[in-house]
Amino acid sequence: MSTPRLDTANAAQLVAAARSVIDGATKQLAARGGVDANQSLAYDLAHAASAVATAQACLAYAESGPDESALVAAFLAITLSAVNDQPPSTTLAIPADFVSAMMTGLGLSAREVGLNALVSRLKREARAALDSGS
Repeated sequence: MSTPRLDTANAAQLVAAARSVIDGATKQLAARGGVDANQSLAYDLAHAASAVATAQACLAYAESGPDESALVAAFLAITLSAVNDQPPSTTLAIPADFVSAMMTGLGLSAREVGLNALVSRLKREARAALDSGS
């Protein structure tokens, strides 16, 4: 069974809508006294913002072509199922050779650059969440 191509136009609309929600929530957080007064909201907002930023990066790569689109769909399904509902330290513990090992195992080692960028983005967002105390 082949991996379906992402509907990038629909995905772009959804990511834009999610970004709008994050922007509105950030304004509400500030209006309600900021991070110190609303730590739970800030924590949830940081994770949601991380997810939206990762979605934006994935979407940009998926729009490169049909193969990239299918690859992003499959790669994200595998990767995100492993880190979903886990603390940021789980994402940061992803081995440096994770993409290489996965893609070589699938015979797709030529696709590593874009996918390494996606994992790097996940790690940057996880590190930022840890650094902000989220």
